[in-house]
Amino acid sequence: MSVQQAEDMTTQMRVLWTLGELGDPLALLLRGPEDPYPLYERIRAKGPLHRSELGAWTTVDHATATKVLRDRRFGVLKSDGTPISPVITTFDNSMLGADGADHARLRKLATPFLSPKAIAGFRDRLTAICHELLDRVDTSREFDLMASFADLIPVTVVATIFDIPEPFLSRYLEHGPKFGTIFDEITSAEHIAGVQRSLDELDALFTELMELRLAHPGDDAVSKLLTARAEDRLTTHELVSLCQLLTLAGAESTVNLIGVGVKTMLERRDQWEKLVADPDLAPAAAQESLRFEAPVQQSSRVSTVDVEVDGTLIPADTAVVVLTGGCNRDPAVWDRPAHFDVTRPTTPDNLSFSGGSHYCLGAPLARLEADVAFRVLATRLPDLHQTGPADRRRSAIIRGLRHLPVSNG
Repeated sequence: MSVQQAEDMTTQMRVLWTLGELGDPLALLLRGPEDPYPLYERIRAKGPLHRSELGAWTTVDHATATKVLRDRRFGVLKSDGTPISPVITTFDNSMLGADGADHARLRKLATPFLSPKAIAGFRDRLTAICHELLDRVDTSREFDLMASFADLIPVTVVATIFDIPEPFLSRYLEHGPKFGTIFDEITSAEHIAGVQRSLDELDALFTELMELRLAHPGDDAVSKLLTARAEDRLTTHELVSLCQLLTLAGAESTVNLIGVGVKTMLERRDQWEKLVADPDLAPAAAQESLRFEAPVQQSSRVSTVDVEVDGTLIPADTAVVVLTGGCNRDPAVWDRPAHFDVTRPTTPDNLSFSGGSHYCLGAPLARLEADVAFRVLATRLPDLHQTGPADRRRSAIIRGLRHLPVSNG
């Protein structure tokens, strides 16, 4: 982190603290509260769109949010090409930070590896991975569901997509999970430095892996991306960032979906028992977990031109923060939205994976991984229960856990 970035971050934190003390809901949300849902309801009471003292518009209205996310006049870059939020790492050229033709070009290259058709064949391998992870643990005694199970599933699956061999694999499994903390509350320069070290390590790993695949191509994602590089004018730097993005898209949402989903069901024993009695409820349990505790709690867009939304004029270069966690509990869409029910009808869809052109590529894989994980846990550990307090990640964006102590004994 540069001196200027550190100063900018300090200034932003002071503004957030001051406005939060004055009661601004968005400022309070950006401080990563333990329970954001009362703040979402305060915003809901102000109407479909509410302007924060921070200058951004916010919404927890499902219909309004859907309009914003699907409207191509909203993007992730301002009219001058700069991102909505200041970049504090080198991870700034993936399609997460691109609009228009650049975004479409990169998305087209990544889509084949995470499409429903592509990941359908992973079910058997994923089931085996879940069983293998549980085989390593004495589940009759207390263990950490996150460290022993949830954290390891997605990175193992993505490593399979890349067909990462040793000695690359151990490096990937070490640094892949650390990448996701880019979304956690930034508390120190050391935190940012740690994220940057993992990004640098992944950068080096994928660069070396590309050299290996150029000499010995296979049927893996890296080999296929290298084949497409010339046709789509993909630079090596873009290719490395795309591999990093596939790591993020295939892992971050899944870890939090599994961890928080299990915690939610264990706290509502009747829901866990329904799943144990009928493991085929696992896809519905995953969908309800996505709605009830969205792994990604907000998604920001910026107007590229003046846009009118629900009678409100949004000037060009104005941020709109879609508060996904609140949108997914919109009482105009779901009956008893604060009630968790694994038998709830799955339509309409929630906004946990955003929407429009920036809809999360990892959605099909995350749903499949949660489906299989819930199914395996319910089948093998029917008496699973929480044995101590969970440790939540402190983040305005991510709703997830660091640790979840459990036992089947």
